[in-house]
Order: sequence, then structure tokens, then C-alpha cells
Amino acid sequence: PAPAPVPAPAPDADPEGWISVAGGYAICVADGRLVARNKAGKVLAQVPKEVKASPEAQALADALEFLDRHAAEARAQVELWMLRGLPLPTRVLVELWPDPAWSAVLRELVALPVDADDRPDPDAAGLLRAVSAERGVGLVTLDGDTRWVKAPSLLFPHSVLIDELDDWRGLLVELGGAQGVDQLFREVHRKGPEVDPRATSDGRWSGADFELLLHAMGEARKRGYRVAGGAACHRLVEGGRVIEARYELGEGDPQWESTSGDLHWVDEAQRVLPLAEVGPVAWSEGHRMASLIHARRRVEETDHA
Repeated sequence: PAPAPVPAPAPDADPEGWISVAGGYAICVADGRLVARNKAGKVLAQVPKEVKASPEAQALADALEFLDRHAAEARAQVELWMLRGLPLPTRVLVELWPDPAWSAVLRELVALPVDADDRPDPDAAGLLRAVSAERGVGLVTLDGDTRWVKAPSLLFPHSVLIDELDDWRGLLVELGGAQGVDQLFREVHRKGPEVDPRATSDGRWSGADFELLLHAMGEARKRGYRVAGGAACHRLVEGGRVIEARYELGEGDPQWESTSGDLHWVDEAQRVLPLAEVGPVAWSEGHRMASLIHARRRVEETDHA
């Protein structure tokens, strides 16, 4: 659906984009924030209170808030497509691309063309650089060549599923590009041969001491994870199957000290899964969640003589 209209003032705007307000001031938006200048034309370090309270400034502030929220929603949606392996129809991409909020998070992602039978083609992968209704999608291949591809849809694979990940990272750096969604430089965890496939939990993140359970819970929520039943939870869909990673943080009063427990995964029926049944994306994302929260643990200071 088309985004809601951005609220806007009925400004007296000059050719440079400045909007006149009461008191001889003028305002505009620069680098995503409201700025003001006085009647002498000097740009002020801070916007005066009376200017902030003006109807024109309030309208611009509402517009900026809308745009920030719109950009965050686009970023979250693209990350969800990547985490769940959901192809994006090219016809939808064509509609989204002119919107700067969408193109900013889609540009430079590694994309795989998907054919009419929903089969992705890893050999045709490339960094998404351009979109055209007539020509299709413009991709930069790992060889540095630009190629226009027409495909019914595109898949943005999770970093753990990208072959030659380091080479793709190098290409992005060489091109001076940046991704609006963590894909290539996302923290990746792979299931190694040391993992017992019959085990039902992984204890590498256990034993982290938190001064307050509240600190662990707060870190989890800040990172966008749900907290329930004494655990940080990350719900994923992999291969059409719902899996939830759970990192035990501890139970009781949030003001108490706490020590983390194991990381495990459950299916939609709340059955704890043997590690052999945990797919690569669920495995990587579960460990990423645990490592981010684990970093908030209490670290004892040591004296160095």
C-alpha cells in the first residue's frame, strides 16, 4: 500500500528551501534535522524555543518523524524477508524502488534471481544497484561486471547461506558501498563438527554473570528480542518451519543478580529440538542473539601491575 501522506505546512518558502516564520526567522531541514537562521541570515547552532513552537516547525517535525518511522519500517521488512528467505516479486520492487526509504535498504544487498518455479539461481547472484521496469534489475557480479537480469522475483539470502561471503564483502568495500540492512557484515555462526547433533542445547554462552537480571532483559529488548519465561526469544521461520531460539537469562526479581544458562531451540509445538534439527539460519541467529546479550555481562576488572 502507498505510504500515508506526509504532513506539510503551507509555507512561504524561498528558492533555497527556507521557510519564513514569525520573528524574522527561517527554518529548513538539513541532514535529517530541523535548522534555523536569524533575520541576518546566520544559521543558528540551536533552534530557538519560539521557533520550535511555530506551526511551520511543528509541521516539519511531524514530517521528519513520519519519514524516520517509514525508514525504520522499510528496514525491518527487508530484514524479515532476508531472515525468512521470502522472495520479493520484481513488480513490487519496481514500485518500491523510487521511494528513498526502500531503495536505501535494498541497494547493495546480495540478490539471487528466482525463476517462475521459485528456484533461486546462485550463479546469477549480484549486488543490487538499479531497478527498471523495462530492463529488470541491475546486479554487480562477483567479477565486478554489471548485468541486467529479468526474473519474476529476487531472494535476499541470509549471510550464512551466501557462498564466498568474504569475497562479497571485499567487493562491497571495493565499490565503496554500504548496506542499509546487515547482510554481508552480519555476525555469522556456523554449526561446527564439534557439535553433538543429539544434544538439545548449546552451553557456550552460559555462565555469564549479570549485575542485575534487568540488565540482561534490557539488552535483549534493546536488540529487538522478546523476553518470556526467563529467556530471550527469537522467532524464526526456516524452510517453512517455525523455530524459536531461546537464551536462558534467569528468572526472579529483575533487581537480582543473574547468571545466563544455555541456548536451545523449540518448534511451534514447544518441543525442544535436537541440534541436528536446527537449520543454519536459526543456528546463526540464535547464537547472534546470545552473543549480543552475553556482551552485556559483568566483567571483573583486573589489576595490572
